[in-house]
Amino acid sequence: MPKDTDIQVRTTKLNFNKIRKSIEKIEKAKQAFPDIFVEYENLKIEERNKRLNALELANLDKLKCKAEKIGMASYIQFINFSFEQYPLISEEVITLDLLKEKLKDNCIDASVKELISKKTKKGLLSLLNNEFTKLNGNYYGRRRRGGSRFSDNFSRSLGLIYNYIVQNDIDIIINNESSFYNHIPSQYKYELHDFDTSVIKEEEISNEIIKLIEEKVNSVNIDFRKTNFKFVFSSLEKLLKSKINSVKIGEEIKCVEEMPGLTLLKKYKVVNSDFGSGGNLLVSVLNDNIMVKQYNYRVFDSMSLYRDNILDEILN
Repeated sequence: MPKDTDIQVRTTKLNFNKIRKSIEKIEKAKQAFPDIFVEYENLKIEERNKRLNALELANLDKLKCKAEKIGMASYIQFINFSFEQYPLISEEVITLDLLKEKLKDNCIDASVKELISKKTKKGLLSLLNNEFTKLNGNYYGRRRRGGSRFSDNFSRSLGLIYNYIVQNDIDIIINNESSFYNHIPSQYKYELHDFDTSVIKEEEISNEIIKLIEEKVNSVNIDFRKTNFKFVFSSLEKLLKSKINSVKIGEEIKCVEEMPGLTLLKKYKVVNSDFGSGGNLLVSVLNDNIMVKQYNYRVFDSMSLYRDNILDEILN
C-alpha cells in the first residue's frame, strides 16, 4: 500500500491568459449592452465610494435580472469579482514584503497575521502549497473535541496572491487539497462564454410588441376595472404563446447565423419546438451531424417574417 509520502507531487505555472480574454469580452459587452453593463459598473464604482441608497440598490438588482434574461449573469459576477479583488492584473510589482503587508491587512485572525510576518519567501511558498486551506476557514485542533476554526483570512486576497505567483513564476502544487490551487477563483481559471448580440434584435422586437399592445389598450374605451385580471392575463398569455410558437413540426426553416452543426443559409426541418427558461423560442432540428439538437429560433428565419401578422391579429 503506497504511503502519502509516495504520491508524486504535481505542480503547475499560473498565467493571466483566461482572465485577459474575459476582460476583453467584458469590454465588448459594455459596448453591446451599455444600458446594462456600463450602468452596472458605474453603480459599483459609486458603491466603492459611498453607501448606495435603496433606489440605487434596487437598480443594481434590476440590471442583474436584465443580464440573466439574456444569458449573461456570469458577466455580472465577473464585474462583481473585479471590484472585490481589484486589480485583477496588477501593474505594480508585488514584492514579498508588499504581499505580506497586504495579507496581514486583510487577515482576521491575529495568530495568522503573526505567522505571515515571520515567513521567508520559502516559508510563504510552503504555506501556499501546504497550509492554505487550513488557514483560510478550516479547522485546527481535534474536531471530535470541538476544535476551532480559522477565519476566512485570505478570501479578500485571492487575486493579490494569484498576481504574486504569476509575477514570480512560482510552481503551485495541484494535487494537494491544502494548496492555494484549490482556492483559485474561477475567473482566473475559466474564460467567460461568448455572448450573442442577436438578443438585442429580439429585445427590440419584443419591446415593440409590448409598446403597440399598450397603445391599443390605452386607446379603447373600456373600463378595465370591471375586468378579471387573471382571465385577461391567461388569455393574452395563451394567445402570445400560440403566435410566437407558431413553428410547425416538419416545417423547413433557413439558418441565418452560423452555429456548430448548422450551415449558413441551409434549410432544416423542425422536429420539435418549445420555450426556453428565458422565454425565447427553441427549435429542435436534425443538424449536419445527423443529431437532433435544440437551437434558439433567432438563428433561423428572421422573426420579422411573421412579426407583422402577429401584431395585426393581436391588435385588430
